[in-house]
Amino acid sequence: MISVIEMQFQIIALEYFLTEDEAMQAVANLQKNIKAGTLKGMFQSKDREAFARQLIEDSINPVVKTRAHIDLPSDEEYAEYLTKVLEDIYEDVKHNED
Repeated sequence: MISVIEMQFQIIALEYFLTEDEAMQAVANLQKNIKAGTLKGMFQSKDREAFARQLIEDSINPVVKTRAHIDLPSDEEYAEYLTKVLEDIYEDVKHNED
């Protein structure tokens, strides 16, 4: 059971782009959440990987909730920026051809 948890943790840590500190916090949370009954429930589960994944995500979510929120640009802002970058590239290419 522990090897399944370890494998799933590695996968999920990559998916969440956990930093080393975040991973350590998540492991501490995970250790608190794993009880003898938890492992028994996992052993009895038809999908041990899904069971482990849920257990791990329950330990990671409090950690990632503390991350700073980053607002993504709107589609319009992104399109404007991309247009400017493409225009700059076009101008550079045009000047190099002359």
